[in-house]
Amino acid sequence: MDQDIFLDPTFGSPLTVFIHEDVPDTFRELLVKHGGQISTAYSGVPYILVDPHKPSGQSLYRQYINKKGKVVLDARWIHECIKEGSLQLFRTNFAGCKVNGTETIAAPSPPPPLEQEPPQQPPPPQQQHYAFYQQWSEQGHYRDDSEWGATGQYDYNGNPWAAPGSAYYNPAYVQSYGPAYMEDDHNNNSTPEPGPSAVSAEPPDKPRGRKRSTYGGNLFTADDVMYLKKYIDYCHEQGMVLSLREICERIAVKHQIRLGGYTMNVDRSVSPNADGDDEDETGGPIHPVAVPAETGGRNRSPTPPRALFRSTTGKGNAFTDADIAFLVRFLEYRKSQGKLDMVTFWKDVAAKAPHHSRASWMKFWRRHKHELEHDETADAPLPDRPDKKRRYSREDDILLAKHFYNKVEGTSDKIFQAFARTHPHHPWKGWQEHHRIHKVKIDNFIQRLANGETLDEEDEM
Repeated sequence: MDQDIFLDPTFGSPLTVFIHEDVPDTFRELLVKHGGQISTAYSGVPYILVDPHKPSGQSLYRQYINKKGKVVLDARWIHECIKEGSLQLFRTNFAGCKVNGTETIAAPSPPPPLEQEPPQQPPPPQQQHYAFYQQWSEQGHYRDDSEWGATGQYDYNGNPWAAPGSAYYNPAYVQSYGPAYMEDDHNNNSTPEPGPSAVSAEPPDKPRGRKRSTYGGNLFTADDVMYLKKYIDYCHEQGMVLSLREICERIAVKHQIRLGGYTMNVDRSVSPNADGDDEDETGGPIHPVAVPAETGGRNRSPTPPRALFRSTTGKGNAFTDADIAFLVRFLEYRKSQGKLDMVTFWKDVAAKAPHHSRASWMKFWRRHKHELEHDETADAPLPDRPDKKRRYSREDDILLAKHFYNKVEGTSDKIFQAFARTHPHHPWKGWQEHHRIHKVKIDNFIQRLANGETLDEEDEM
């Protein structure tokens, strides 16, 4: 197993590095193989790898020579880190790979010499046509076939020079003229064309590494992008005329990737709430949502919603009644499991329902918490102030200690308002102020209760 070397020393996440296009691809493969990530832009990364012996590398060095947080390194820094087994940073002077502008720029390689073609031989002299039209002084230009008749008189278009009778005929005339006339020169100079390759192209191999996303699913890595490019080239080589969507669907079916996890409803007229991820709400309470109780006594995590609605602003998705019901149910479920860690809770919400980001879920909760956490007891009227003021006694301290021993939750005002409804002989503001002044004494009573002691009202401290 390859050791993960290129990790952020602070957060432990993959180190993001920009590698210039002039650097060979082997450096990119080594970086990804040992835990790093490649950035497509150099503006947001701390390390920029270049070839310092090329003008492009020196240009980037001059651009970021005075910028804090930017280090321009020679690409061989990757080899040095792998060789040492750890990141070579400021303490080790970047293994001597920091570009300083004094590197010698290599001259551009001369173009390869043109191959000298052998001098073309002059074409052989072709046989001239006049050689076949020699004048014959003693014979006529006709054939003496037996079917014409030996005594027949042949009149060649009435020309007086044609000899009558059976004159001499040279058969070499037809034999020499025929092959020379039917000869095809371009067939002799043609070269055989290569036939189709017998080797069948194989589809590219699927990348094995996966990185989970905090918003659900997996992250797209450099290997995934390269695999998609290779698969597109493979489809073109096989002569398959497919759109990009069809190619992606073939990949999903081939690797058993579940499609249609969400169903998008683009009809905005039925969108119940237009609270998009990036939308600013202009006011007004949300619609009251009736959350039905789970039937059958099951205590399990609720199912996230699958129907999506576009926000009216065009940014992100709208918060629906199903989203609100899921959020309330999931919060109640996590509270029933024990102590609730809100940091982990919001991460889990975004992982189960990634159609809203974690920040968007938290923002919606902050805006509507007072409506979603509606407490009916908070609407009950507060008890009237007692007619006569009374002194706070030790009994009152014991009552407060027993009340806070149960670890009540809520704001300070809510806690003491509920306590005053049970013990109305003091106003809730008086209870709150008395607890603030005598907190040390009351905490001592709470500690004694935790130790199993019984607080007798007649016991003197």
